[in-house]
Amino acid sequence: MRHLILPCLVLPCLAATALVAGLPAAALAQGMRIPGETTTQSNIVKPAPLEATSERIAALGVPPGLKIEKFADGLKTPRVIVVGADGNLYVSSRDEGTISLLPIRDGKPGPARTVLSKPNVHGMAINQGRLFYVTIREIFWSPINADGSLGPETRIVGDLPDAGQHPNRTLAFGPDGLLYVSVGSTCNDCEENNPENATLLRMKPDGTGREIVASGLRNTSRSRGSLERARYTALITASMRLVTMSSRRN
Repeated sequence: MRHLILPCLVLPCLAATALVAGLPAAALAQGMRIPGETTTQSNIVKPAPLEATSERIAALGVPPGLKIEKFADGLKTPRVIVVGADGNLYVSSRDEGTISLLPIRDGKPGPARTVLSKPNVHGMAINQGRLFYVTIREIFWSPINADGSLGPETRIVGDLPDAGQHPNRTLAFGPDGLLYVSVGSTCNDCEENNPENATLLRMKPDGTGREIVASGLRNTSRSRGSLERARYTALITASMRLVTMSSRRN
């Protein structure tokens, strides 16, 4: 990257130099101080929710040979769904602060019931008979009882980065048996102070051995392919940074 440098006239440059030299040391120090904390205001526009009526569902387009129909109702704002070993569904709602159990019998859902209430709960993952779930800053697990309810919880992490515009943490277990956690950026155009923002974290199921495996990820979403996409995105981001640094040197 080439930079265009405009020469300044002698007198203005000397005047600017004299002005800086004449400032008291306290003023210069104040100008260079890095603030320990800042206050920002964000405005998020959310679409008005619409009821999933039969008419609206019928108006949705799907490829030939497929159909779309209402499977369950009354869950208000469902976000993440995981399937238990017995086929039952666990559904989280961050807005409601709940995890609901949706029992499935012969392919049909029964009445949903709340099995956990916790503010900002969002991502979930099931591993060895335990339901792992995450809020903005904490990760927990609870044993899944025979009736689908949850036993006493254990907290394994309590210091994830603070959230901003991207508070929806998600969880997934990789083929290596480790727990992966997505942590979004504070906003869409922020200089992050915490190195764990905008990253994919990895740790043991007990919360130890925590490390960053991918960074530069604005807000990863949960799916089976998220881990591979995150690694690929991190590789592309690192390559772009190397190219930029090389261009600046040249």
